[in-house]
Amino acid sequence: GSMSGLIGLAFPLSPQCTPHPSGLPSLDTAEVPGGVFTLGGVNLTLYSGDIDFQDIPVSTPSFWFQSLSG
Repeated sequence: GSMSGLIGLAFPLSPQCTPHPSGLPSLDTAEVPGGVFTLGGVNLTLYSGDIDFQDIPVSTPSFWFQSLSG
């Protein structure tokens, strides 16, 4: 299937928008089972195969576009 969305890994460009995961500590939410989001590594019990790494420029605060496939 196709997927699209805005995950929010960006610089805080607007005072009305706090990028994820920057806003997580301010949320009053309970843990709900059913998902995993790993930053900075690979959980080899959940994934196998090649990873296509892409450079993300950090010189200009902006939003980034990344194509996904799978």
